[in-house]
Amino acid sequence: MRTHERTILLYLVFLFVTISIAGWCTEVMFRSVFCRKLVIPGFLHGPYCPIYGFGVVAVTLFCSHKKKWVSFVEIFVLASLLEYIVSLVFERVFHVLLWDYSMIPLSIGTRVSPLFSLIWAFLGMTMLTEVEPRIQQLYTEYRQPANVAAAAGIVVIAADAVVSVLM
Repeated sequence: MRTHERTILLYLVFLFVTISIAGWCTEVMFRSVFCRKLVIPGFLHGPYCPIYGFGVVAVTLFCSHKKKWVSFVEIFVLASLLEYIVSLVFERVFHVLLWDYSMIPLSIGTRVSPLFSLIWAFLGMTMLTEVEPRIQQLYTEYRQPANVAAAAGIVVIAADAVVSVLM
């Protein structure tokens, strides 16, 4: 693997780990306020939700259109597909309901809500235009420690995923 490709891959791993952790923290706050009690989300044991990491990496790679409205639509569709597929897999394979949108009008069962897809699209645009460039700058300035953190983070998340699936 060439140096440039390796750098891009390591950055994407850093982005994945960072956003998986940040997404978990945000979801804990959102759900806890909404439910008025502490709610710890996710299928894994640690403080990370990989769906956020996968989502932001996918948005970064595939939704950087010059026209912002096109990127917004791409993110809306990508978020809807990601939620649908992850929900379907977890329900069928693990018999786990990670979220339930059935009480929200126009939802596709428990899996996808147009309202939440809009929210994800707005958050995705903010991520794409404001947050990800700052994360990239942070990565560029602190590449070595960021690579170590990314490697450690991905190993921990992968080990947690294996343990969670086997238990």
